[in-house]
Amino acid sequence: MARRGYRAKATAEQTLIPQRTHCVLCGQPMWVAYHTHRSITTLHGVYRLTLHVRRCRNHQCERYHCPYRPEEEGGWALPHGEFGLDVIALVGALRYTAHRSIPEIHQVLCDRKVQIAERTVTHLLPRYKDVSLPRLVPREMLFFTIEQAQQLMRVARGHPLECLITLAITTGMRKGELLGLRWSDIDLEHRTLQVKRTATYVAVDGGKTRYIETEPKTQSSKRAITLPPFVVDLLHTHRARQLQARRKAGICWKDQDLVFTTAQGNHYCDSLLRNQYARLLRDAMLPRVRFHDLRHSAATILLSLGVNIKVIQELLGHSHIETTLGVYSHVIPGIQQEAMNTLHSLYTRVK
Repeated sequence: MARRGYRAKATAEQTLIPQRTHCVLCGQPMWVAYHTHRSITTLHGVYRLTLHVRRCRNHQCERYHCPYRPEEEGGWALPHGEFGLDVIALVGALRYTAHRSIPEIHQVLCDRKVQIAERTVTHLLPRYKDVSLPRLVPREMLFFTIEQAQQLMRVARGHPLECLITLAITTGMRKGELLGLRWSDIDLEHRTLQVKRTATYVAVDGGKTRYIETEPKTQSSKRAITLPPFVVDLLHTHRARQLQARRKAGICWKDQDLVFTTAQGNHYCDSLLRNQYARLLRDAMLPRVRFHDLRHSAATILLSLGVNIKVIQELLGHSHIETTLGVYSHVIPGIQQEAMNTLHSLYTRVK
């Protein structure tokens, strides 16, 4: 049994930043109120976590006095727990599925180098049922109609984000896929685009953030996309503007062959992209819709136009068509109604 007050030495460190930036209740932006530290024992060692805790800016909101902690998003530990979800899940599975005794479970954990007392194993069992319970309320999927998408593209005309927004709302590409896109991935002559990587904004040691490029989300996310002619024309215009910016930057330009860059050729700053996009929505008098929801808008618009669901699945890079059907099932009843109306008008002519 571990002695009282004993703390295992951390074998790794990691910074956790909540992915959600807006309050789940009122929708207002949240700010990082403070930082705190926790040590979590997992099956892979002891992690020392630096937690960025957010708080809602709205003083009238219930969550103003209830900080939003990153571990609430899952993957690490239950609130105020010292052991990770993987340890708790293993304890519950051994007890209730494999029907192991407490000493046997303790021995399994010790064999996996998890420093835990036998008495603590007993205390973790009641938590097992809670492992699958803490979940964020699913965010309602928002999307633009065809008219709203046209309005956004009109307002964005000539804006630095014009090409980025147009690609997002026509191809359904993810933000990371767009920010990791290179000119070598695009064949303007044959109007094709290859999705080969994704750029992710991550926290590194010292509290700094930077982009890292990784493989796409799934194997099916590596895909070829055919571009409409007006998007190809827009890409030609965007490239000409980028060449002007490159000449202006001179030796300060960082040549990475990126399609969407800052004035010095770097990856587009996440906060700058978010702020400029929000300003465009205000100028267009459109509802507040996340940039990722442009992907949903693309799929929803194509479905409403009668495009085959299999084509949309391949365009979005979903591994299974069931995923596409599940996410965009809200559009299917309307398509069925339109199909039945078409059949009605078709067969009534027979009379």
